[in-house]
Amino acid sequence: SRTRYSSNEGSPGAHQNGLSGILLGADSGNRAWTAWRRRVGRSSADADTGLDTSHCRFLDSRTPVPQFTVSPENARTVSTSIRDHPSAHQRIAGYLRLQMRMGGNVIYTDFTDEEGGHGTHVSGSVLGYNQASGCEEALYPMNYQSRAKILFMDVERTRSNSSSLMVPSSIYWLMQLSYDSGSRIFTNSWGSSMNAYTFHAYQIDLFTHLHPTYTVVFSAGNSGPEAGSIGTPATSKNVIAVG
Repeated sequence: SRTRYSSNEGSPGAHQNGLSGILLGADSGNRAWTAWRRRVGRSSADADTGLDTSHCRFLDSRTPVPQFTVSPENARTVSTSIRDHPSAHQRIAGYLRLQMRMGGNVIYTDFTDEEGGHGTHVSGSVLGYNQASGCEEALYPMNYQSRAKILFMDVERTRSNSSSLMVPSSIYWLMQLSYDSGSRIFTNSWGSSMNAYTFHAYQIDLFTHLHPTYTVVFSAGNSGPEAGSIGTPATSKNVIAVG
């Protein structure tokens, strides 16, 4: 019979070692993400503070960045457009700003990463194109069509001298949007310091249960290493918690 865990304390962990790049067929000495970057026709979704599209790891001066304003009401239309009309941009499958209602007002995130560059940093870790030397425009060789891209979701609203994350109360539709757009990995370097099983954690468990080929990654938080320091939604049972 299958073991059922009431909490994550009995769940096995997975660790990446120095051999993972070789085991996955990547270049000698590289890690697992090198092999992922070579996946044909795939994109990795990332929700964070913003993406500096002029950064050398993501720059493609020949092609406009495909930008979309997305809400739960038009998410299906946007995902269909991204899937059926792939962007020619070498690094970015789509850059999405969110439209949400708060307190009776319609508010938007933006297409910038002005406050600290957190989103650009973590996106570069996931899918940035690293040249052998220097930081120049990240143009792939002629076979660049075979490389994976990033589907970026901007969840930060930049204001005068301040900024704040604006994560929707439901993230299920964000996962559905990325899945319908062709992504099979959803990575997130944000979360709460609260060590609890919340609605977001439940939504991740539900979506990954219904979509077994979809992988969700969340940062474990900044409160460790003591027991009980993993913050939600990394407390989800089906998530890969990193940190």
